[in-house]
This record gives sequence, C-alpha cells and structure tokens, in this order.
Amino acid sequence: MRRCGFAPSRRPHRAGAALALGKPNPLVNEFYRRAVRDPKIELRIFTALSLRKPSANNELERRFLEPFVARVFGNYPNSTTSLLCAPERYPPISR
Repeated sequence: MRRCGFAPSRRPHRAGAALALGKPNPLVNEFYRRAVRDPKIELRIFTALSLRKPSANNELERRFLEPFVARVFGNYPNSTTSLLCAPERYPPISR
C-alpha cells in the first residue's frame, strides 16, 4: 500500500464503503490487514452496514443456504470488519 500512498502518517487514513451490496471488500480487507500488521498505521473505516454471508444453524437451513449463498454471493469474501461484530473483538487499531 505504500506504493498506493497508504503509509504511516500523522493523520488517520479513512476508508468509506457505501450503504449497498457490492462493497469493495477485498480492498477494504487488505487495508485492514495492513493496518493490523503495522501499528503505525491508523485506519478508520466508515460504513453503514457490513453484512456477512448467511450461515446455517441446522441441516435444513444448510440445505437451503448452501445453493443460495453459492448462487448469490459466489466466492465474494466477507468483510473482515463484519466478522468482528462485537466491539470487544475489535483489535486495538479499530475505532
């Protein structure tokens, strides 16, 4: 990201993701991974919703959801921030 101008600075880096499906999750996930690895990078991600792919709690749900998720989401990755739903699970770099 340094090549892209994403280097440690005195000001936090900010990333915004729209309120809609089709967020650039791979890009935002990479920003997040790099900020976790380098504590000098302060990253703030602003988004209204970060939805995860639905997951099944039982066999009936699994039989419905597997083909649905494959058809609708394909191999599109979850947002890393959506996997950290509860604030107590946020790493120290998160605000």
